[in-house]
Amino acid sequence: MIIRSKNDMLTNKNFSKSINSTIANDLYRPGASGENIVYASPIPKTVDVGNLIFEKKFKEAIEMGKDLLSKCTDYSYEMMIHINLMQAYFNIRSEKSDYFDLSTDHAKQAIICGHNTGLAQERLVINLEKSGCINQAIQLCDIIISPKFHFSNNGYGTKDSFKSRRTKLTNKIAKAEDNSSDILFLESEKELIYERSKSSWY
Repeated sequence: MIIRSKNDMLTNKNFSKSINSTIANDLYRPGASGENIVYASPIPKTVDVGNLIFEKKFKEAIEMGKDLLSKCTDYSYEMMIHINLMQAYFNIRSEKSDYFDLSTDHAKQAIICGHNTGLAQERLVINLEKSGCINQAIQLCDIIISPKFHFSNNGYGTKDSFKSRRTKLTNKIAKAEDNSSDILFLESEKELIYERSKSSWY
């Protein structure tokens, strides 16, 4: 969140006196306000979803996340909704049979939207392996290992870790419940992943 005080405005000749036209709406809530604040950037409501997850209010986080997703048209904002839903569903996966699969799907969608810190990649590859989708887990590793894919400078994912994971997955191929013809990502989705991974999130 960006906050500007009156003192900032007076000491910085380049600071515009006009208040940014961005307004709070269904996806954002107002930033800080006060007598000495002339501008505060609106706060994405995905932060509130994240806070609910931190407080272990997973079902509330899911409902809020689903509501935001229904209103969102921007892939970079949608990315954060998918990350939150991925985590929320995974945390209560034992409560309902399809929650694990929903966690997997939201991890996949977050990656398509450009999430590249390693969080979505790790959750997806682990979920695929646990589901017996070894071939698709290998496909994911191949995408990440590709020179076209870039991890965020602010994340923790590494290509070496996925190279190692790919080797281990290859050794388990006989136990796969999927086959090589099962496609994890369409070619068009791969191109989106590569292009959007050029940005560093967080």
